Amino acid sequence: MGRGRAKAKQTKVARELKYSSPTTDLA
Repeated sequence: MGRGRAKAKQTKVARELKYSSPTTDLA
Protein backbone atom coordinates (compact mmCIF):
# COMPACT_ATOMS: atom_id res chain seq x y z
CA MET A 1 0.00 0.00 0.00
CA GLY A 2 1.49 3.32 -1.07
CA ARG A 3 4.53 1.69 -2.64
CA GLY A 4 4.02 3.54 -5.91
CA ARG A 5 3.89 6.86 -4.08
CA ALA A 6 7.09 6.05 -2.14
CA LYS A 7 8.86 5.12 -5.37
CA ALA A 8 7.73 8.35 -7.03
CA LYS A 9 9.08 10.30 -4.07
CA GLN A 10 12.47 8.56 -4.38
CA THR A 11 12.59 9.34 -8.09
CA LYS A 12 11.71 12.97 -7.45
CA VAL A 13 14.48 13.31 -4.87
CA ALA A 14 17.02 11.67 -7.18
CA ARG A 15 15.94 13.95 -10.04
CA GLU A 16 16.29 17.04 -7.85
CA LEU A 17 19.77 15.94 -6.79
CA LYS A 18 20.72 15.48 -10.43
CA TYR A 19 19.53 18.96 -11.37
CA SER A 20 21.14 20.54 -8.31
CA SER A 21 24.56 19.14 -9.32
CA PRO A 22 24.69 18.41 -13.07
CA THR A 23 28.45 18.91 -13.16
CA THR A 24 28.95 16.10 -10.65
CA ASP A 25 26.69 13.85 -12.74
CA LEU A 26 28.67 14.51 -15.92
CA ALA A 27 31.98 14.12 -14.12
